[in-house]
Amino acid sequence: FFSPTDEIRAKVYVDSVESNYQKYVVLANERPNKPTVMLGYPWQGNWFVSGGKSFQAKYFEDANVEYVWRHTDQTASVALSTETVLKDALDADYWLNPGVMQTKSQLIDNDPRFKNFNAFKQNSVYTNYKRSNSNGANDYWESAVVRPDRVLLDLVTIFSTERPHLDSLYYYKPLGE
Repeated sequence: FFSPTDEIRAKVYVDSVESNYQKYVVLANERPNKPTVMLGYPWQGNWFVSGGKSFQAKYFEDANVEYVWRHTDQTASVALSTETVLKDALDADYWLNPGVMQTKSQLIDNDPRFKNFNAFKQNSVYTNYKRSNSNGANDYWESAVVRPDRVLLDLVTIFSTERPHLDSLYYYKPLGE
């Protein structure tokens, strides 16, 4: 199956990803502020957010941000009403993964109340569809599982107070107008 050379190459790769990840955790913890982040988009009457014990919540912890639903006990998604999300996340600094939406106008077309979110007003809405194609395939769901370091670097870059290198984002991009 695997030769000793393959195992060595795999170990070097995993060690590199782990080393990068830890370096980005340190970088995130150098930021003086701790912004808040909300997540998701309603689907079929529910707004699904990652539970406070999920891998997504761990990314947010490592990126040194306050995830709005960090106190929930679930490892899987939590179904909330849009009204609950509007109440809980109205003042969040950032909004990530708003479904397949690519522009702020698409968000408003679907629900005009979304323009009340602080993240929307501050142009701090980001989609993880940067690496997708016209058929809707999204590389985030394919390769991010083996590149948590790239995901965390994107998050650290997004949450940076200067946000100087948004063009360097790999999986994420700001929502267009």
